[in-house]
Amino acid sequence: MPNQPQIFVRGMDGNLWLETGPWGNISQMIQRRFQVDGNVNNVYSQVGGNRIWRPAFQPLSATEIFVLGSDGNLWHEPGPFLGDVSQVIRDRLQVDGNASQFWALDSETIFVLGTDGNLWFETGPWGNIPQMIQRRRQVDANVQAFQVMDQNTLFVLGTDGNLWFETGPWTNVSNTISGRLQVDGSVSQFWAADDGTVFVLGSDLNLWREKGGWGNVSETIEFRDFVDSNVNDLQPMDENTVYVLRHDGSLWFESFDIHQNLQAPQQIADNVVAFEALNPGEVYVIDGGQNLWFVSTTSGQSDFQAVDANVNACYPLYSELFLSRKSSKPQKKSVRSGL
Repeated sequence: MPNQPQIFVRGMDGNLWLETGPWGNISQMIQRRFQVDGNVNNVYSQVGGNRIWRPAFQPLSATEIFVLGSDGNLWHEPGPFLGDVSQVIRDRLQVDGNASQFWALDSETIFVLGTDGNLWFETGPWGNIPQMIQRRRQVDANVQAFQVMDQNTLFVLGTDGNLWFETGPWTNVSNTISGRLQVDGSVSQFWAADDGTVFVLGSDLNLWREKGGWGNVSETIEFRDFVDSNVNDLQPMDENTVYVLRHDGSLWFESFDIHQNLQAPQQIADNVVAFEALNPGEVYVIDGGQNLWFVSTTSGQSDFQAVDANVNACYPLYSELFLSRKSSKPQKKSVRSGL
């Protein structure tokens, strides 16, 4: 259906679907949806989990997606997705194996974190694993999670809880490590709004907004801004606005004013286990019953529309508010991190 919001949804059974609005009537949506794949990895965070930041699938459009299987194999899958899963499986190309996280920049450029903690920069064409392994270049080791800003700029969270700002080109791991700049320590989650602004969740569950330049942790800590406490998850929209999921399952929208003062937070929903925000007015929410909702906020009120049930991960493509502006281009999501 043209000019309708679309979303990729992983069911609790591991099946991946492409679903198209309008939302509000689940039975009608189920009649319209198309299955994309099955046995999709279940690595999306639950409450208290370390989510930075993706489900196990990343669409580039409604007709192209990268999918991480439950067996650790990573695939590039072309559409159109019309419900014939066997056709998708026949046409897909393997990108890598033993993968735990990934971030695709385009159809033939991807960062892949192996189950061994090694982070790689990989380029297509896909389908021949031995050739891909010969082409790939190691970026770092002992990596817990990462966020790609562009092909030569990353934020990397080590397994020791140290957060680093790293720049390419990726030719020698020793050079990368010697040239990287530390952002902070004792980090459990993070999300960079841009190269110079990172929202950092400490191991004490306190959330901070930190600004570069990077490399002097003491100075960063001295001038950082407190955002919230008892935080489980987060997603900034820009350097001054951020969605925050608290430990009690309540989801809030928080912002700094032009004078950099933290404003009173606006509650969006409660009983939330996961969410994916599109912009300051639209967010998809998965509740404690694994129900998926589209939530829009106007004048401080939240309007809920049912999207699906038995869901544990989602990746929206289009924003209703964005489409209402009749733009010719789909909305880009905010910068997101490794899976």
